[in-house]
Amino acid sequence: MLYPRIERCPPPSFDEAVQAIGGHYSLTAERRIQHRGRVLLYWLAVAELDNACCGATGCGYAIVQGYVAEPEPIADPLRGRPDGPPGGPPAADDEARTGAPTAARQVERIDDPALQGEIRAVVEIREEAIGQIVFR
Repeated sequence: MLYPRIERCPPPSFDEAVQAIGGHYSLTAERRIQHRGRVLLYWLAVAELDNACCGATGCGYAIVQGYVAEPEPIADPLRGRPDGPPGGPPAADDEARTGAPTAARQVERIDDPALQGEIRAVVEIREEAIGQIVFR
Protein backbone atom coordinates (compact mmCIF):
# COMPACT_ATOMS: atom_id res chain seq x y z
CA MET A 1 0.00 0.00 0.00
CA LEU A 2 1.34 3.41 -0.95
CA TYR A 3 0.95 6.25 1.50
CA PRO A 4 0.64 9.86 0.37
CA ARG A 5 3.86 11.85 0.49
CA ILE A 6 2.91 14.93 2.50
CA GLU A 7 5.56 17.62 2.83
CA ARG A 8 5.87 21.18 4.02
CA CYS A 9 5.64 23.75 1.22
CA PRO A 10 7.31 26.98 2.35
CA PRO A 11 5.89 30.26 1.11
CA PRO A 12 7.65 31.45 -2.05
CA SER A 13 9.04 34.89 -2.82
CA PHE A 14 7.21 36.30 -5.82
CA ASP A 15 8.70 38.74 -8.33
CA GLU A 16 12.15 38.36 -6.77
CA ALA A 17 14.72 37.45 -9.42
CA VAL A 18 17.14 34.62 -8.65
CA GLN A 19 20.39 35.06 -10.56
CA ALA A 20 22.12 32.15 -12.29
CA ILE A 21 25.06 31.83 -14.65
CA GLY A 22 23.03 32.17 -17.85
CA GLY A 23 20.34 34.54 -16.61
CA HIS A 24 17.66 34.64 -13.92
CA TYR A 25 14.24 33.29 -12.99
CA SER A 26 11.41 34.44 -10.78
CA LEU A 27 8.10 33.13 -9.48
CA THR A 28 5.26 35.32 -10.69
CA ALA A 29 1.98 33.90 -9.36
CA GLU A 30 0.32 31.20 -7.32
CA ARG A 31 -2.69 29.26 -8.51
CA ARG A 32 -5.10 27.17 -6.48
CA ILE A 33 -7.68 25.28 -8.51
CA GLN A 34 -10.20 22.55 -7.84
CA HIS A 35 -9.13 19.19 -9.25
CA ARG A 36 -10.92 15.92 -8.48
CA GLY A 37 -12.63 17.57 -5.52
CA ARG A 38 -9.35 18.76 -3.98
CA VAL A 39 -7.33 21.96 -4.04
CA LEU A 40 -4.32 21.75 -6.36
CA LEU A 41 -1.50 24.24 -5.75
CA TYR A 42 0.96 25.35 -8.42
CA TRP A 43 3.22 28.33 -9.07
CA LEU A 44 3.91 30.14 -12.31
CA ALA A 45 7.44 31.29 -13.11
CA VAL A 46 9.52 32.85 -15.86
CA ALA A 47 13.13 32.23 -16.79
CA GLU A 48 15.20 34.61 -18.86
CA LEU A 49 18.52 33.52 -20.30
CA ASP A 50 20.14 36.85 -21.04
CA ASN A 51 23.76 36.20 -20.01
CA ALA A 52 24.38 33.23 -22.28
CA CYS A 53 27.03 33.42 -24.99
CA CYS A 54 24.70 32.09 -27.68
CA GLY A 55 21.90 34.67 -27.45
CA ALA A 56 18.96 35.59 -25.28
CA THR A 57 15.77 33.60 -24.76
CA GLY A 58 13.21 32.88 -22.07
CA CYS A 59 10.26 30.72 -21.12
CA GLY A 60 7.32 30.49 -18.78
CA TYR A 61 6.71 27.38 -16.71
CA ALA A 62 4.57 25.95 -13.94
CA ILE A 63 5.73 24.16 -10.79
CA VAL A 64 3.02 21.86 -9.41
CA GLN A 65 3.39 21.62 -5.65
CA GLY A 66 0.59 19.11 -5.09
CA TYR A 67 -2.76 18.87 -3.35
CA VAL A 68 -3.13 21.12 -0.33
CA ALA A 69 -3.45 18.81 2.69
CA GLU A 70 -5.50 21.32 4.70
CA PRO A 71 -7.16 23.39 2.00
CA GLU A 72 -8.46 26.89 2.37
CA PRO A 73 -11.93 27.22 0.81
CA ILE A 74 -12.10 28.47 -2.76
CA ALA A 75 -15.04 30.71 -3.56
CA ASP A 76 -17.73 29.66 -5.98
CA PRO A 77 -17.92 32.57 -8.47
CA LEU A 78 -21.72 32.24 -8.59
CA ARG A 79 -22.19 32.27 -4.83
CA GLY A 80 -19.38 34.45 -3.52
CA ARG A 81 -17.04 33.60 -0.68
CA PRO A 82 -17.72 30.31 1.14
CA ASP A 83 -17.91 32.18 4.44
CA GLY A 84 -19.90 35.13 3.05
CA PRO A 85 -23.42 35.70 1.82
CA PRO A 86 -24.55 34.08 -1.44
CA GLY A 87 -24.24 36.38 -4.42
CA GLY A 88 -21.30 38.33 -3.02
CA PRO A 89 -18.21 38.79 -5.15
CA PRO A 90 -15.41 36.26 -4.79
CA ALA A 91 -12.24 37.52 -3.20
CA ALA A 92 -9.42 38.29 -5.62
CA ASP A 93 -7.21 35.61 -4.09
CA ASP A 94 -9.70 32.76 -4.12
CA GLU A 95 -8.41 31.15 -7.30
CA ALA A 96 -5.39 33.12 -8.45
CA ARG A 97 -3.01 34.96 -6.19
CA THR A 98 0.11 37.00 -6.62
CA GLY A 99 2.32 37.72 -3.65
CA ALA A 100 3.55 35.31 -1.04
CA PRO A 101 1.11 33.27 1.04
CA THR A 102 1.10 34.14 4.71
CA ALA A 103 2.29 30.74 5.95
CA ALA A 104 3.76 27.46 4.84
CA ARG A 105 1.36 24.73 3.78
CA GLN A 106 1.33 20.98 3.94
CA VAL A 107 0.92 19.52 0.45
CA GLU A 108 0.47 16.00 -0.83
CA ARG A 109 3.02 15.50 -3.60
CA ILE A 110 1.83 13.93 -6.84
CA ASP A 111 4.01 10.96 -7.84
CA ASP A 112 1.59 8.97 -10.04
CA PRO A 113 2.59 9.46 -13.72
CA ALA A 114 -1.00 9.03 -14.96
CA LEU A 115 -2.30 11.68 -12.54
CA GLN A 116 0.59 13.97 -13.48
CA GLY A 117 -0.41 13.65 -17.13
CA GLU A 118 -4.02 14.54 -16.30
CA ILE A 119 -2.94 17.57 -14.27
CA ARG A 120 -0.47 18.63 -16.96
CA ALA A 121 -3.35 18.73 -19.49
CA VAL A 122 -5.51 20.83 -17.14
CA VAL A 123 -2.73 23.34 -16.44
CA GLU A 124 -1.83 23.62 -20.15
CA ILE A 125 -5.43 24.58 -20.93
CA ARG A 126 -5.60 27.18 -18.12
CA GLU A 127 -2.21 28.82 -18.67
CA GLU A 128 -1.35 30.09 -22.14
CA ALA A 129 2.22 31.29 -21.74
CA ILE A 130 3.92 28.24 -20.26
CA GLY A 131 6.21 25.87 -22.06
CA GLN A 132 6.92 23.36 -19.31
CA ILE A 133 5.18 21.86 -16.28
CA VAL A 134 7.25 20.26 -13.54
CA PHE A 135 6.18 18.40 -10.41
CA ARG A 136 7.89 18.73 -7.04
